[in-house]
This record gives sequence, structure tokens and C-alpha cells, in this order.
Amino acid sequence: MKIDEIVRSEKIRSWILAQTSPAEGEEERRERYPVITISRELASGGSEIGKILSQRLGWELWDKEIVDEIATNANVHRKVVEMLDERYQSEIEAILRAFSKEKTLDKHVYFRHLVETIFSIAQRGRAIILGRGANFILDCLECTLSVRVVASLETRIRRLMERENISEGEARKRILRSDRQRREFVKKMFGKDINDPIHYDLTIRTDMISMEGAAEIIIAALKERFPRAVEG
Repeated sequence: MKIDEIVRSEKIRSWILAQTSPAEGEEERRERYPVITISRELASGGSEIGKILSQRLGWELWDKEIVDEIATNANVHRKVVEMLDERYQSEIEAILRAFSKEKTLDKHVYFRHLVETIFSIAQRGRAIILGRGANFILDCLECTLSVRVVASLETRIRRLMERENISEGEARKRILRSDRQRREFVKKMFGKDINDPIHYDLTIRTDMISMEGAAEIIIAALKERFPRAVEG
């Protein structure tokens, strides 16, 4: 199921129509209440940057909270959604079989709830969304600053080793597995290449840039695109 199929949902379609045909004053509201989406590689620093931005801007940070929201809306156990989160479809099907003894979440229903949750966050604005293909979901709107955070494999391995206190081999394995899962999730769900820079307003490589420095760059880009969003 691709994004264009999911947006046939009446709730989502109605909201997109309202956004593309704004009422009087809606343009100003959009500029004041945008969202930042952060697509990140494992151990690239994207999550840390998101936390810094949340503190600096006073905006909500959405990461695992998205999982809670989907679980609540779909009325399933949180761990079911957690296991589905950002996984490739073949792995999703295996997970659903593993949880067959309790209430499960069909992968299509999961995708629909994911899209509705992301749109709901965007409607409120002033939010930072980590991962989940949010930049692709919100690509049809003009209220989003899309950021991609990357780093070299060597840097990411070193960071993960230090953070998780694991061996180099284990860190490498986890990173390569995460890269594959996220790449295949985006390809299967949206038909896009997660690594193609055309899908992002800004790509930051954090090998030689601190997390604070990366946050400053993103805020500068936000001011350039949505000056009213950071007034005062």
C-alpha cells in the first residue's frame, strides 16, 4: 500500500483539501505553525538534534510518542505497534504471525493510522517529527522543513559502541540492519529512495559538526523558510 492509496481516507483527503485551499488567514497560520521532519541514520545524531531543537524552540518532539498514538487509536497493545514501527513489509508479516494469539494490527491498518497520526501532528504544527517517513507523508504540503541527518559508517559505529557499550562487530551489524530496514520501509511504503537528497530541504553530515551546531543550522533554515515561526 503506497501513500497515494492511503490518502484516499476521507479524513486525510478533507484535511489536504483544506490545506491546499486555505481560508483567509490560513497562510499566516501555516507560516507560524510549521513542522520539522528529521530523517536520520542510526547513530548519526538525529535524535539528539531533535531534542535540542525541541528545547530551543519549545516545540513538541514526536518519536516513540507516535507509537503510543497509533496503539491508542488502533486499540492494540503498544508492543505490537513497536514491532511494526519502520519495518520492511516481509518482517511486518512475520511479526504479525508471531503475535497471532493476541489482538494484532494489519499492516495496511498500521500504515493508515501512521499517516493519520502524522497529519494530525502537522495540523497542530510547531512539532519535530523523527523518522516514520514523515517527510514523504507531508510532501504534498508547504508547512514542512524536511531534514536528513547522516554520518559516515565509521563515525556511527564508534558512537554506537560508546553509547551501548557493545563491540565493533555488534555495532556494525546493528547499523547495517537498521539502514536496510529503514531503506526498505520507505521504498515499500512510499516508492522512494530514502538516501536521495531531492527529498529533503537540508542534509547535514555530523562527522565534523556538533549536535548543537546542526541544530543551529536547522533553526537558520527554519527562519529562512518560515520567519514568523521563530519570532520572539
